[in-house]
Amino acid sequence: MSRNARRDRRLSWAKLGLAAGGALAAALLVEVAIRIVEAMNGPIAHAGLGNPLVRPHPVLRMEHRAGVRYRMGATRTEYPQGYKELRTNNLGLRADADTSIEKPAGTYRVLVLGDSQTEGYVENRDGWPAMVGRWLNQPDERRGGDAVEVLNAGVITYSPMNEYLWWRLYGRDLHPDLVVLGYFVGNDLLDAEEGRLQRRADGGWDLDESPQPLPEIPLRSRLLLACRACALLRSSLDSPTVDRLLERLGVISTEQLVVRQHGGCLWDSLHQTRVLLDDPLRYQARLDATEEILRRLTVETGAAGARFLVVIIPSKIQIEDDAEARHVADLLGIRLPAEPFENRVARDVRALCEKLGIAVASPRAELAAARGRLGEPLYYESDWHLNVLGNRLLAESDATREAVRALRDRKPADGGQRRAEREEPP
Repeated sequence: MSRNARRDRRLSWAKLGLAAGGALAAALLVEVAIRIVEAMNGPIAHAGLGNPLVRPHPVLRMEHRAGVRYRMGATRTEYPQGYKELRTNNLGLRADADTSIEKPAGTYRVLVLGDSQTEGYVENRDGWPAMVGRWLNQPDERRGGDAVEVLNAGVITYSPMNEYLWWRLYGRDLHPDLVVLGYFVGNDLLDAEEGRLQRRADGGWDLDESPQPLPEIPLRSRLLLACRACALLRSSLDSPTVDRLLERLGVISTEQLVVRQHGGCLWDSLHQTRVLLDDPLRYQARLDATEEILRRLTVETGAAGARFLVVIIPSKIQIEDDAEARHVADLLGIRLPAEPFENRVARDVRALCEKLGIAVASPRAELAAARGRLGEPLYYESDWHLNVLGNRLLAESDATREAVRALRDRKPADGGQRRAEREEPP
């Protein structure tokens, strides 16, 4: 090989090395910039993260991380800046300000348990628990000068069993005066007991509170956590167009396509209908488990000196005609009854509350009337979570107001709801 050829080869390798080094330096700068932005404003690339607000828990399955915030895209009609910021405080509650475990003197404390409809896909101030707190703190609502503190302990994907276990692990230590359970009829019946309640031969129930192995983080998720630039690129590919292309190519199934595009409460509601509608034995088993969870909460909140209220949160299909839901159901071969299946669930859960002597608020009729009167949606289209208006109407409904007022104004009887319910459940 001639001297000129060797020189040309060295120059080519040098140029290649410079190009590779420049590309690597640029990638490192992008990675550093993303990490700085995420440290200041929370995650902006969600691929591989799951929900940044939560972490695995051996008993609860998951719980909120403390002191986390991240931004989600939002319509400018609700949030002019184009995003909404979701935050947790020092106790992992959905609140901007920190909460002390000890209840401040002269404070009436309300603890709200629930799933994502209670946690809220809105900023903390716009969730229905925070709005209940605002009207309770108005001068004409205050009783005896006590300030009212409402704590939002809702967590995405929680079932009634998760909510009961959260009460046992954390809620009792907060010494609430009133405990409110937000019961979402779109999925809470199917998810009721998480396999932790077992029926005994004598008809009683055994509760399994043992820790369960934490799921391993998949390799793909670990790589996306390590490379935030890769995660941002992956997130940018999450679009309906890309999803439909992957479905046509056979990379994902029709059901996976539906879950990706219509996850959350829409998918959960359709799935609950599919599983329970034509299976009366399974439906009754879930209803029996729900009754036991509600009974235990009634007993234990009463023993802790608190009142107990169930707020039945309606599903979108009960309030708004949803052609997209019918289309998705047709794609999956799910038969939707003429009357929403959730109406039956709501009636049966209300009957359970009345049987157990539990105060219950059911604002569905008021929300449906407001939807017809205002002509504005109360839920987000893609995932069926309550939007800002829906949260406000739920919090300010007569059903919710009257139930909360009645329990707040009732004088405690021996520090609990009923003397006969003092003992721990068997």
